[in-house]
Amino acid sequence: MAARNSKSYEQTELWRVFKEKASQEELGDDFINGVGKICEKGGNLSKTVIAFFPTFTLHDETHLGNVCRWMRNLLGDYAQKLTAKEAAYLLMSAWCHDIGMAVSDKEKAELLKDLDTKRWSEYFDAHPDAQREYDKTGSVSGETLRDFVRTCHAQRSGEKIRDMEWAPALTRGGVFRDDVADLCASHGLKLEDVRPGDDSFRRCAALLRLSDLLDYDASRAPADLFAHMGLDSPSGEERRRSREEWDKNRNGGFTGIENGVVHYSVNSDSLQLEMEIRRYVEYVKAELGRCNDFLSGRSGDWEDFSFPKDIQITIQPNGYKSGDFRITMDHDRVLQLLTGRNLYSNAGVFVRELLQNSIDAVLTRRRVDPNFGRDNRTRKQSECPGKILVDTWSDNGYDWFRIEDDGIGMTEEIITSYFLKVGCSYYTSEEFKAEQSYAESEYTPISRFGIGVLSCFMADPENTLLEVSTQRYYTRGIAPPPAIRLTVDGLHGYYYLFTDEKGGRAKSMPHPKNETNKGFRTKPGTTICVRTNLRHLGGYASFRAILDEYIRFPEVEIEHCAWDGSGAPDRKTYLTQQEFMRLLHERNPDGPDKPLKEYVYPFSDSLYEEVRKRTPEFCWEKRPELVLRFQPLDWLDESGNLNGCAISMDVRSEAYSEPFDFDGETVSAELDMTLLYNDIDLLDYDVNPNLP
Repeated sequence: MAARNSKSYEQTELWRVFKEKASQEELGDDFINGVGKICEKGGNLSKTVIAFFPTFTLHDETHLGNVCRWMRNLLGDYAQKLTAKEAAYLLMSAWCHDIGMAVSDKEKAELLKDLDTKRWSEYFDAHPDAQREYDKTGSVSGETLRDFVRTCHAQRSGEKIRDMEWAPALTRGGVFRDDVADLCASHGLKLEDVRPGDDSFRRCAALLRLSDLLDYDASRAPADLFAHMGLDSPSGEERRRSREEWDKNRNGGFTGIENGVVHYSVNSDSLQLEMEIRRYVEYVKAELGRCNDFLSGRSGDWEDFSFPKDIQITIQPNGYKSGDFRITMDHDRVLQLLTGRNLYSNAGVFVRELLQNSIDAVLTRRRVDPNFGRDNRTRKQSECPGKILVDTWSDNGYDWFRIEDDGIGMTEEIITSYFLKVGCSYYTSEEFKAEQSYAESEYTPISRFGIGVLSCFMADPENTLLEVSTQRYYTRGIAPPPAIRLTVDGLHGYYYLFTDEKGGRAKSMPHPKNETNKGFRTKPGTTICVRTNLRHLGGYASFRAILDEYIRFPEVEIEHCAWDGSGAPDRKTYLTQQEFMRLLHERNPDGPDKPLKEYVYPFSDSLYEEVRKRTPEFCWEKRPELVLRFQPLDWLDESGNLNGCAISMDVRSEAYSEPFDFDGETVSAELDMTLLYNDIDLLDYDVNPNLP
């Protein structure tokens, strides 16, 4: 069995082409056997990769044979134009390109012995968490070591080839060890960093690179091994990443090339899986284009050779909906908004947009749900039902903003027709007006422009991730509408929508405490998470600063939890409009028919010194005082639609100047404190009358 497996390379179509070419060129058996021995050594070493990477996808003869198969497929009819030398390079690089991931106990000890090498230094520069681990402990974990080997395995493969015994017949035939080493190392480099070489070398480097990427199918992740290694229930970051890779390999793969198009087919039962697959396929498509550019300037028999330029992907989603959906725009409305007075001033406005949406959702539910906010034990109805909870935190270099409300929620129709269609607001639609026509109270939504979801992507259009979980309010006694999970991966990316119908599964919504749940809401309302970069949001130091700017006594209670990873969050509950008006009424205990109560505050020391400094000619008999009166606006409006506060302010002072000469006249003046007050910076003066 071992002998047969070690010569699996002989079963490939590429080996048949090689032997035919070697025979035609009369290179002899020693040359053919020399190539075979290198392939055999590569295969034997690759089988041991799983010992050091126990959770990784397979890198055994199956993968190596598939790489050879893809090389042959990519070449097409041009395979017959190969020389024996080129075919030998392709075979040996295919069977040796991953041997750098084989790590013996001796090599492991050597890697851990000196962590100050240039290669480790470059790794630490790119992985600050590993650098902190090393600085703290003087060593690295097994997971870090494996990740290090993974990142430099191509270079290690080249080094191992240089240590192999090399048959003289190979050198006589024009096949050199350094060229094979450089080919193996090239698949881990950017194309622009690949060693300069002739057309033949560049063609072999591109074929190895693409063939390794295209071997992405179930043969690398057999189900029994998948379960045996515990990847059905992964724990830890390394196993989680491996689970994702195994998932992608188990469920489908690249199936072939037809009419110059590579085909990929997969059955997907996970939104996250589809997202990862689409990202990978897009990467391979881009790499095909880059490799064609890499081979530019080809001549002779290979002048017209090129790699496929497109990939057709067929995904069969199980339990959720997917398709070629993208964010769409009502262009006329968007242009009107963006060129008029509603132009957004900074990227942080997405916070305002999401707050407005959540407030509208809660206010709408108040109108249609008679039991909203009712305590089932006491049957007492809350005066101000509904709440909005905001959580913010940082994770893996990104900043997260999560907003959750218990409002009306959304249906699939609302999501596709309004939430994702920029310029169309559900709250100004005929559908909304029709649904609300039976409600007794009038209600003017604040989310009217329909630009909310677009604003989430203003800071970082390509890297922003939007996660939504929503459940529409429904009347008791009828079947509830399906709960919905939605992911929008970048402004120009696809969106993925699936429901809890038909056994649909959803990953947990992002949360600072990594809460685990089914992923679907079980109660009406909406949760939205935005992954962004705080540093791109207009110079704000924190999300708290953005919230403080936009929240002004809302009609719904809003609580913000700022998590810094040290334990309990920094909580702040914003005063609602109702609470604010209640405080204003308390400031005037005599009621609306009596004069407003006056609140007197002496000038602070800093303000008083500033006044004296600016007016040295005046003599102060008494320190000035600031007099404030707070007028509740609802006391001035019989309709009850007006809320807020008007503040009147006076300054009481007694100050007179000494007589002084001005152009020969004696002048005496009384200080006009009103003008003086308006001219003074009050930032250092605390006039807080126990109001927020």
